[in-house]
Amino acid sequence: MNLFQRVAGAVVGIVLFVLALVFASVILAVVAVLALALWAWLLWRTRNLPRRRTGSGGGNWQTLATLLGGSGLDLGTLQSNGNLDILI
Repeated sequence: MNLFQRVAGAVVGIVLFVLALVFASVILAVVAVLALALWAWLLWRTRNLPRRRTGSGGGNWQTLATLLGGSGLDLGTLQSNGNLDILI
């Protein structure tokens, strides 16, 4: 190999490395934007949910009912039977 081929090979290698670095950076930026959009969407969808209480007691069962979407779950019956603890 002569000197020209070695220099050309080094230049091509450096250019390919830089292109790979740029491609990886773009992919990382796209993934970061999608993750941020998903986080913002989840934050927006859950903005009106009641906050969970941290005091004494078993927690906020109204939040559980809201998250379950009124799927026929009778919280009053579960509380009176003492079976509410199995839902946590």
